[in-house]
Amino acid sequence: MTGLIPMMLPTCRNVLLALVLTAALAKAAIPPIAMLFIQTKGAAVNVTLNIANNSDFELLIESYNVFADGHLTSPVFTIQCDGREVAYTGPMVKRRRPIASDYIRIPAHGQRSFTADLAKFYSFPSGKHSYKVVFESIYTLPAKESFYMLRSDPIIFDR
Repeated sequence: MTGLIPMMLPTCRNVLLALVLTAALAKAAIPPIAMLFIQTKGAAVNVTLNIANNSDFELLIESYNVFADGHLTSPVFTIQCDGREVAYTGPMVKRRRPIASDYIRIPAHGQRSFTADLAKFYSFPSGKHSYKVVFESIYTLPAKESFYMLRSDPIIFDR
């Protein structure tokens, strides 16, 4: 084989390989989605955080950032009451670098939900008010020695 075609084969192969790798990386870069649901009953402000992993790969998230045991250990919610921030009154826990047992696994295209009573961790004012709540937390990517931000859309509710 002589001529132009044999010279083009390595270039075509490299272009095809680049396209395949780009597509694989694009799939890997699909960020998880955080959705909030609020239910109030009496003094309780129960929040459910649903995390959907839309990627083709398993997602690892630190259990303490999603209050897997129902308890907050840092202010992962920003809550505003009539435009003013509601103070976080829960514990502030300093942590070591996460190890394998600190992570919750969410399979590819799977989801997990976590629930807590925000009234136990934030000082909601008495009386009827309008609130805006946003979940926001940083997660590490252990395999890549990096991190990403997971943030929900704001939820507005009256209490």
